[in-house]
Amino acid sequence: MPEYTIDILPIITIDQVKNLFKNMYERINSLETKNKELVESYVWNLFDEYLINFENNFFNPDAIVPKWLASRPPDGTKIESARVYAYMCLQAILEANNNIVNIEDLLTKQEEMLLDFVNCLHDCSIGQREGIEKFYKTLPAKYLLSGKSKDQIVNNLIDISIGKLFENAIELALYRT
Repeated sequence: MPEYTIDILPIITIDQVKNLFKNMYERINSLETKNKELVESYVWNLFDEYLINFENNFFNPDAIVPKWLASRPPDGTKIESARVYAYMCLQAILEANNNIVNIEDLLTKQEEMLLDFVNCLHDCSIGQREGIEKFYKTLPAKYLLSGKSKDQIVNNLIDISIGKLFENAIELALYRT
């Protein structure tokens, strides 16, 4: 099993995760009642859980991911692979498309990934680490770290960040025209 140190991970804060939930709830609450009910029903059918419970499940007192986000150890500190996977899962969620492409899509890609991640954590019967790994294995290859050196991981994260900045700049330019 590879050893990882904290300095290879992106910096992700609890506030960023809270904003994901906040933005999702605001968008859904702004929908017409009929569409809002469709979203609630869709989430229930997909996850067997009420939409409002996801944030509470993520931030419950026994949850390990928020604890990891709240206390980042100094660079060079060795960390367990589950923590690395959790950060990469959150990085993928933060960078996921948050635009609805079709009216039939009830949730954005980002919202679906967030709910799926929390569902994996919540449904995990043993400590949440297995849930993290389950979701991690569904990520696109660019977020997977196995077999990569520290330099490759850092370069990959830089490429991902630059790509997201470029995508945001294009979206902003299109929005302004």
